[in-house]
Amino acid sequence: ADIGSLGLGRRLRACRCSTIAREAASALDGPATAMMRMVQAEVSSVWPNACVACFGSRATGLAGANSDVDLVVTGVPGLDGMPPDGSLDTSRGPLPAQLDALRLLLPRLAQLEGVATASVNKSAVPVIALTADVPAEAEVEKGSEETESVTGESSSSTDSSDCGADGAAARSTAAASASSPPQLCMDVSINTPLHRGLMAAHHVRWLHSQLPFLPPLVMLLKALLHKHSLKTTYTGGLSSYALVTMV
Repeated sequence: ADIGSLGLGRRLRACRCSTIAREAASALDGPATAMMRMVQAEVSSVWPNACVACFGSRATGLAGANSDVDLVVTGVPGLDGMPPDGSLDTSRGPLPAQLDALRLLLPRLAQLEGVATASVNKSAVPVIALTADVPAEAEVEKGSEETESVTGESSSSTDSSDCGADGAAARSTAAASASSPPQLCMDVSINTPLHRGLMAAHHVRWLHSQLPFLPPLVMLLKALLHKHSLKTTYTGGLSSYALVTMV
């Protein structure tokens, strides 16, 4: 069984359609890190002891070209096991207090350089949803990586035909996306005892160490779900964590 698992992992890692998305996602790492620093600065100006942490697919190595950056603010007074400081009304319960905290941050994050849209989305875990324009240098890098993947002129010696029809579809999608300017999508939430994002990310990273075939298989399935508009949980799709758990 172990030999079979290792063989499956090598076969999946050789599939170019599962690496195209990772290459495109890595081109956005720089802009994502820069935006995270700016978010941290604004958070610190409101709550000096609060910290911003990344979770989700970009923290576990499972991000694709269309993956959001999931951030959580820890150490908010009155919400994360910290004593209240009077900045938030926690008497109405944790959910209204989370919304109040996000509304307090919203105007600060909306004015950050590069941010195109910013709004508070109410859900089981409310978030500030940001979209930001990607700097030109990152866009060029992303386009060059995708061109290499489409033409097969990358440093990898693996034949992209291993992917079959799905590989052709992935390369076609990458070629189309190369012509449109990328945007960075970021969700900012507030940590509470019920927030499981950081714990889930830690668990997924542990699974990576135990199952070498997991990352390429999940990336391949994510690309398939995205192709058929089944990746967005808000519209009834499957989240990355749910997909990892199923695999």
